[in-house]
Amino acid sequence: MRGKSLEQAAVLVVDDDPVIAELYSATLIQAGATVATASRISEARQLLLKGFAPDVALIDLELPDGNGAEFVGELAIKPSPPFTIVITGHASAEAAAACLRAG
Repeated sequence: MRGKSLEQAAVLVVDDDPVIAELYSATLIQAGATVATASRISEARQLLLKGFAPDVALIDLELPDGNGAEFVGELAIKPSPPFTIVITGHASAEAAAACLRAG
């Protein structure tokens, strides 16, 4: 996201809780960001395949179809990886370490 302000940022929000996803989305849109949301990792992958290139990714750790830390790892190896923020309601030191290892 270097050189970009939030008004110019593309943000991917991946969270299976629709209330949380809407809260993040509405706040980011109000700040001027372009936002795409997904409730599953598979939906997020489809957005990326269709050309959505996020500058920032907000990824829930526990998703219905996989572990958010693994998806963080997928994003980290992209040619232009997004700045990634992991969000969770089930925090643990082990989960934090897994996210750091994933990138």
